Amino acid sequence: MVPAALQDLLDAALDAVGGDPRHDLPAIHRLRIYRYVGSSNYLRGRWRHGQLAIAAAERALPVWRAARPDDPRAERLLDTARECLRADDLPDALAESAYKRGVDAWQWLMKILDRHRYLAGARRSEMIARLKPLEEDAPDRALWALAAVVVAVWAAAGGDWGDWWGATDSRMGPRDADPITNETLWDMADAARWAAFAVAGDPREGESDDAARLGYWRWWLAEAVPAAWASRQFARPFAALDDCLTAVVGVREQLALIAEELRALLEDERDLQRKMEETASRVALLEQHRRDVADMVGLLTELPRHIASAQEYGLHGP
Repeated sequence: MVPAALQDLLDAALDAVGGDPRHDLPAIHRLRIYRYVGSSNYLRGRWRHGQLAIAAAERALPVWRAARPDDPRAERLLDTARECLRADDLPDALAESAYKRGVDAWQWLMKILDRHRYLAGARRSEMIARLKPLEEDAPDRALWALAAVVVAVWAAAGGDWGDWWGATDSRMGPRDADPITNETLWDMADAARWAAFAVAGDPREGESDDAARLGYWRWWLAEAVPAAWASRQFARPFAALDDCLTAVVGVREQLALIAEELRALLEDERDLQRKMEETASRVALLEQHRRDVADMVGLLTELPRHIASAQEYGLHGP
């Protein structure tokens, strides 16, 4: 069972997946869900973000195993992520070690992906064989699975999730000049996104499995997110305080949105006041014109009498 507000976000996201031609989940919906789950700076938020990222990475792990059955780095990284989540008070040394292991794996997979981009359009297998032994390569989907694992390690280690996939608080701020859309947040590289790539391929490319992508996102929304929300009851005394702090973050964000809406309403009120003043000035001007026309009509009405008087004076004058 999840809160009604979170369920509303999940329902909206599910509708978006169904309505997308490639059954992809727009980044803006994922971002809203992450923000509701809570800040990763607090214990409960870190646990939920980490648990959700690990679940996505585990979903993609078979893709890595199929491509590199003798390479244990993904499993070892996931073990590190789980170790981080087992610690209520995460030691700095463990967090730093986890982050470094993730960076090492990320650098390796980025090197392979860069090489794939360089060789795009060529006979990839033959050219890679000339550059490096084939056992050092991996299909794109396997690399995306490893990317999901790396991001899961970083999430479990308590890093601010906004720092590493281009979706920081400033980009979600209500004063942001650019609208937040799936396009502006396309590179929001959370573990769920990398896992979707691993399971179904890149939706921007022709060789992707739309049905598999639909099934993946339905699982993520209907099972992974609710499970992460209710995944652990904390034994430590300050768990309730941690929840309160997470709630305060959400309230603060809502207050910021309300304040922005109030500023917009005040600006609308000022615009309306200016228009009312302009209308009043125009009404006064029209009233003056009406009086001028009435005076002219009065003069025109008296004109025949004045003409007759002038004529009579001319005939009978001295």
